[in-house]
Amino acid sequence: IRQAVDLGLGVSAPHNMVLDETPRILSLHLEARGTEEKISRSVGAFFKDLRDGRFSEDSGDREPHSPFRNTLTAPEMESLLWKGKMANGVFQTTLGRGVTIGSQFLGDSAGVNSWAAFSGSKDNAVVNGDIAAIDMELPRVLKTLIESKIRIVSIHTHMTEERPKLVFVHFWGEGPLKRISEGVKVAFQLKETFQSQ
Repeated sequence: IRQAVDLGLGVSAPHNMVLDETPRILSLHLEARGTEEKISRSVGAFFKDLRDGRFSEDSGDREPHSPFRNTLTAPEMESLLWKGKMANGVFQTTLGRGVTIGSQFLGDSAGVNSWAAFSGSKDNAVVNGDIAAIDMELPRVLKTLIESKIRIVSIHTHMTEERPKLVFVHFWGEGPLKRISEGVKVAFQLKETFQSQ
């Protein structure tokens, strides 16, 4: 955070994205305003420092994880949800949600979206994702995920001063594919019943 602030970048949220992972990983959401040159210089310096300092000296001492067996296919996942893409054994789908900051519109291509990534098999699948919700949607989104036995990892903001104000619900689920995919689908569709303000 200190490094980002020193480079003139705004910090809108530090948070975890997954539960029980090794090594522990935290995410940091950044934002900036200014000329393209100024922002790209600051972001470039931040990522260079992050890349150069990412690995600790003892990182080689950790035991490698065995790869997760994946038998899911894109057609199977699209029949349960909607269009997405399969890459490296992971099916990812997104639904955009637009906001405005000042006079600038930000949508799906700028990362203002709900997303979910699935891997595994019909009997034993995992899902990781984030739902962009406005305040009035939050209680129903949380209830839907919890009823589907999908764990809430964090509730946080990604931005400041956006309209409408979005709250992001990060989730992690494990279990039968049918149960977790249905829970995610309902939670995503809840957000579609409200128009962005």
